[in-house]
Amino acid sequence: MLKWRTVEALIRRHIDAHGLAAGAPLPSDREFASIARCSIQPVIRAMEELARRGRVRRRRGGTTLVAEDVLAVDESEFSFSHGVRQTYGQSLENRVLEAILRPPIDDPARAFEQQARNYLGLRGGEGFYVIARLRLINGKPRALHRSYLNPAHFPRGFLGHDFAKESLIRVINANGYQVDRRRTELHARLPTHEEEATLGIEGLPVLEARQELEAIQMDTGTLVPIEFMQACYVDWRYRIANRREGSGNYIATIMDGHDHEQLQQTPAETPD
Repeated sequence: MLKWRTVEALIRRHIDAHGLAAGAPLPSDREFASIARCSIQPVIRAMEELARRGRVRRRRGGTTLVAEDVLAVDESEFSFSHGVRQTYGQSLENRVLEAILRPPIDDPARAFEQQARNYLGLRGGEGFYVIARLRLINGKPRALHRSYLNPAHFPRGFLGHDFAKESLIRVINANGYQVDRRRTELHARLPTHEEEATLGIEGLPVLEARQELEAIQMDTGTLVPIEFMQACYVDWRYRIANRREGSGNYIATIMDGHDHEQLQQTPAETPD
C-alpha cells in the first residue's frame, strides 16, 4: 500500500500539470486511488492534510475543489532575496564566503552546527554541505546566512552552482524536492568576533535566526529535513511569519527594528 504522502504528492502534481485554477474540481478519491493503485484510505488521509493546509476544499457529497485562497508553494515563499525585493524594493547582492563539504566545527561559537547535524540526521564522521553567504542590501552588509544540507539528497555537482546568483531554494526544488514547511526561532544577542568582522559592526546587537526547512521528495512523496539555516541580521526591519502547528494555533512573529510582537490566532482567524 502506498503511503499517504506519496498520494499527496501525486495530487499536487495533478493540480500543477493540469493548471487547475481556484474552484476547479478534482477527481474523486476513488479515481485517485485507481491512479495510484492503492486503497482509498491513503487518498482520504492525503486529502485531509491538503484541506488542513488550505490547498483544497472538501464539500459535502464528496466533491473536492482547488481552494479559493490557495497559493503555490514555491521558492518565493521561503526566499530572503525575493522578500527583500518584494517588500522593500531594494537591491540584493550575495557574496559566497563558503561552499564546501565538511564536518561541524568544534567551537562553542558554532554550537548551531551540531544542531544542524542532528536535524539533518547525520551520524559519525559524516559531513554536510555548507553554503555561507553575506547578503548586502544597497551595498551594505545586512545579513550573514549559513545553510547546511545533507549531501545524500543532492548530486555530486551540487557545489558547482553559483550561489552568488542562484537561489538556493530554486536549486533544491530543481533537484526533485518541493520545499513545504519551515520552523524559525529568533533571539537577539551580541555578535561573535567573526560576525562583527564580516558584517562590519562592533558591539551592536544582532538578530539570530535558526531555521529548519522540510521538503517533499517528489519521487516518493516523503517529507525530509532538507536544510538547516543559521543567520544573523544587523539592525533592520523584519517581518517573519508563517508557522502552523498541526490543526492548532497559527503563530506569527513580527519584528520591526527593536519592537517585537508575537501573535497567536486560531486557524479561523489566520490572516491571508
